[in-house]
Amino acid sequence: MGAMALIDSHGKPVQVCGLAVLILAAILAAVSAQSDDVTTGNGFTPDQEVRLGRESAAVVRRLLPLLRVRRIDSFVRDIGRSLVDRLPAHLRQSRFRYSFDVLNVTDLLSYALPGGPIFVSRGMIEAAPTEAVLAGLLAHQVSHVALRHGAIQRTRGEMFEPADLSEQVLGGITLRTDDEPPFLGSNFSITGYFLNYNAALEREAELLSAQLLTRAGYDLRDMTAMFRAIVRTAADRGETEWIERHPDADLGDRDADTVVDINDPADAPPMATALPTGRFESIRARLRAMAPARTATEAARAQARRLPEGSVGLLGIVVPSGQSRRVLVGNVLEMEVPSNWRRLSGKSSVAFAPVGASVASDDGTTTFTHGIQVGVALSSTKDLAGDIFALLERFTRTHPRTQWAPVYQRTSFGGQPGLTSIASTVSDVSGRFEYVSVSAAHLRDGRLLYIIGIAPQPEAGTYRGAFTRIRRSIRVFD
Repeated sequence: MGAMALIDSHGKPVQVCGLAVLILAAILAAVSAQSDDVTTGNGFTPDQEVRLGRESAAVVRRLLPLLRVRRIDSFVRDIGRSLVDRLPAHLRQSRFRYSFDVLNVTDLLSYALPGGPIFVSRGMIEAAPTEAVLAGLLAHQVSHVALRHGAIQRTRGEMFEPADLSEQVLGGITLRTDDEPPFLGSNFSITGYFLNYNAALEREAELLSAQLLTRAGYDLRDMTAMFRAIVRTAADRGETEWIERHPDADLGDRDADTVVDINDPADAPPMATALPTGRFESIRARLRAMAPARTATEAARAQARRLPEGSVGLLGIVVPSGQSRRVLVGNVLEMEVPSNWRRLSGKSSVAFAPVGASVASDDGTTTFTHGIQVGVALSSTKDLAGDIFALLERFTRTHPRTQWAPVYQRTSFGGQPGLTSIASTVSDVSGRFEYVSVSAAHLRDGRLLYIIGIAPQPEAGTYRGAFTRIRRSIRVFD
């Protein structure tokens, strides 16, 4: 086969190979389909995506140190903005706010969060042999944001389609395997939906990345060089995370007789006339002169020791913080939870609990001793009191030492009328009596939204206030 020819911004043919061949051969077919498929399976509005990204970006900034070197930060930001400026018109979201931060860690890390926050590690910059290779990495992350991949995966993970109540795990949760990246350990969570994209979404990001790189004035062959540089560095260090997340990255040399006009579609921004700036070597020299960075694990652990978590309760669990953070729960609602609680994402519900308040059992279910569980189920009786009765009956099956009476207190869920009932049980984990608060409301489509709050009986007063604040903060999207 002959070599593949690409027409550059000056009308001259450019030879490309490897992964770039596969990317370019599919670009024209993919471009026309992207506008229709880009939001397939996305249950979030652009405004909600921005809130999702802010929530996760706050976790990243809280746990990992930023480099905070103006010259390097502005260099990365300039490249990123140049790529964003080349997005096709149909992929631009006016509400998105792209940002580019450098993490001062050695690991090969890069995150693209919904709504625009993008993080790249110092280790990634040091692994990139040229500015264009770094641009290839940033183009890949910009593509994930523009194509709304994080929200698509979050939708698939927390869609909360109504299921029979008998299928719900009440007072416990079956965790997802990708809910936490390994370097953060068990204490913290950056939602895995935004870190591990499936192969189809990675492929779509590669296609758009090729367009952005070319339109920004970079040589498309650096797309292949990006993957090569990262894989080579990862292999030398024994790091497998990035490679495992990009299993389809083809590094071989292939040829094809194809001519691709990268200037399609018609809504493409103008091609860049300026070539890379030549600032990259000075940036690399500045990094070499700096003190070595820590690994992400070391940095997160050091940061954790400095985080003020608050006073400790009777069972050694930190009490709910007086400060709250706003979180999205599936495509159903948003609410405020104590800032020192972490998310535990399951198949049909989500739990928020303080560190150390969850215990994994042999059947794969994680039971929590302090915190709340939020879920959606089919209404079994079409009557709210009857549905809460069914909830508590279901809870009693998994917690046989539960005691309760069918007494209900009126409450509200973001304007929706609801009911709350109180029960007590004996924890299978601690052997102590627990306070259990069960609240529910009917959504407009008939689904049952429920919240279960659990805390040791001696700390019921403290947690009762936290549960009430959470209920009052709920905003339902239906």
